[in-house]
Amino acid sequence: MDQRGSPIAGIRVHFYGLQRNERALFEYERDHGDLDWTKPDEQVTGADGRFEFRFWPPPPYQFSIVLYGSGRTRFSGHWRTIEFRSVEDLGDLVIPAGVQVTGRVVDDEGSPVLPPREKCRVRLRRFSEDVETPETRVTASTTVIAYVEPDGSFEFEDGVPEGRWKIDVSGYVAAKADQTVTLLNPDEHVQFVALRPDQTEYIRGVVVDPRGQPVHRARVELHQRRVHPGLSTRTRENGSFELARRSQDLPASDEHRIDITIRHDDFVPSRLHDGIDWGMRDLTIELSPALTHRVRVVR
Repeated sequence: MDQRGSPIAGIRVHFYGLQRNERALFEYERDHGDLDWTKPDEQVTGADGRFEFRFWPPPPYQFSIVLYGSGRTRFSGHWRTIEFRSVEDLGDLVIPAGVQVTGRVVDDEGSPVLPPREKCRVRLRRFSEDVETPETRVTASTTVIAYVEPDGSFEFEDGVPEGRWKIDVSGYVAAKADQTVTLLNPDEHVQFVALRPDQTEYIRGVVVDPRGQPVHRARVELHQRRVHPGLSTRTRENGSFELARRSQDLPASDEHRIDITIRHDDFVPSRLHDGIDWGMRDLTIELSPALTHRVRVVR
């Protein structure tokens, strides 16, 4: 509902489930067989502002909910676990309209700085000291995201709560660190001051198991001649990873093959080398489970 207590129609509500970790899933499937869980369909609030999800909560899963739309502040919540046959009543959620924020990336003279690539992310992060202790499990998001348009402008789809925010933009070298904005009016136009576009190149992707579930903390290593030392990273909780190089690391005409190796204790190592190149953003790598042996000791 809004701040006057009236129901809000048109709020989109998503409910997600994701394994807490590989060990919890392994132990559950060892005793109960393969787990097959389907995400509930999106709901959109009607004139009464209500929503309801009915589902089976797998024991090794954690859960989250996201509410957004109608130009209002994005809300989200998280459960590490949900008991079978339990009821989670979120009560009346007051979702304010928030500030409608637009902006532009500019240089120190106020001229637009065009993005060096697609999907340059604009991120607003709430000052931690301004975040109140939540009274409910579902609260206003403390981070909001937009993307830079080809002309250097950006616009946040969600309303942003009033207050102080840190702003950063990927794909640019910032003119100064820790740039901030203060949002007070219903509509605000903000600027991010950049020295120049950042020529860093990336390979981004996700590591999954045979069922499409993300693999957390897999080690992703990249090897390419003249890259020293080799690049490596770990996958995030959602299975995603990012490898980066600066333009000066390698000449633009570099033609040496890229090899990517993925390792995780619970899976067979995988190595890729065909069709891998800088600038890839949707690489999906599937790992096969390692063979395990169960030993029973009889006394």
